Amino acid sequence: MTPRYGQLSYTSFDAFGAFGGWQVKQTAGGITPDEARTLVSGIHIAVNYSIDRLPSYPTPTQLKSVPRRLSYRRIDDDRAAYWHTAPAGLDSMGRPGNVFAHVLLDRDASQSERPSRPIELWRSAGWLTPYGARAVSAATLPAREPDAGGAVTPEGVVEFACDTETWRLNTLCGLLDAVAAAMTGGPAVVLGVDSPDAAAQWIGVVSFLMSPGTARRLSFSTFDRSSDVKRWPRLNHHLVGVPRTDLADLADVPRGALVIDEAEKLSVGEFHGENHRTARGQEIEVTAWSAMAQVAFLNSAWVLELLTDIDEISADSGDVGLPPALPMALSVSQRYWGKDAVPEAESVIGDYGHPASAAPLWRS
Repeated sequence: MTPRYGQLSYTSFDAFGAFGGWQVKQTAGGITPDEARTLVSGIHIAVNYSIDRLPSYPTPTQLKSVPRRLSYRRIDDDRAAYWHTAPAGLDSMGRPGNVFAHVLLDRDASQSERPSRPIELWRSAGWLTPYGARAVSAATLPAREPDAGGAVTPEGVVEFACDTETWRLNTLCGLLDAVAAAMTGGPAVVLGVDSPDAAAQWIGVVSFLMSPGTARRLSFSTFDRSSDVKRWPRLNHHLVGVPRTDLADLADVPRGALVIDEAEKLSVGEFHGENHRTARGQEIEVTAWSAMAQVAFLNSAWVLELLTDIDEISADSGDVGLPPALPMALSVSQRYWGKDAVPEAESVIGDYGHPASAAPLWRS
């Protein structure tokens, strides 16, 4: 029986009895030649990580500071893949710029299990990140697939989004509606961030505000560069994190992309009224999703209740094909703190209906 998960590693190394260079290092979990070709085609080794050269034997703290990239997308209706890449220093020939890619294939991505949302694998200890030729040569795929890293959690994303020292609600409103549009064929969202970790938190907020099943259809990358702009349409990512310093290189907004800077003002619009407007003047149609979020995010305790409701409602309904805003609408319509967003919630429920098997919460 073919296991649900398969793994593959790819890097520049000297294989015994073969030529050195970029190649598949190892596979596990019954990866077929066709699967290997598909996974290798999604590896991005040309990312400019712009890091200072680390010592030959870096400390764990130094390695943790190195930028990483986690990319996720569906391959087809059944399968999805995670591509984790990190700088690997000099290769065996002494050439700089080696990258180590650890790829995870999920052959049954429609089935929910913990972790429930792909971004939860950010900073997982299960990802291989060898640095230096000797470490790369010795790196071996783990017996089990990478698990949740503990860096992106419901509690963590609420703390991030509700940080009283950094106002993020305006950006979140625009981001939610832009992602909703991207997931239905609209432009990809390019999010300027200060670090890949910040990108992961933003992706986490968006992911936890939709059902787990819908989050498994959200394709993303935590770290790309402006020089990768021509690749974005081919990758079909909905949400891409880019260093804020790169946004100046995107003077002309890329075709098929919508650019949001996490640190620049985003003018919030109104549901059935004016659109959101980014600092670059791009407009985002306001949906009930962001309108409901504005109410919930007035209190971090409400958001935690909301996230719990979303998971329970999604599980009760079977979580197949749920629109991003529907679980939130069902929660908001039954929570006392959601009274100011009931019209928006009823609008969503009216458009999509109440999932037949989703039990009422009837909570105060």
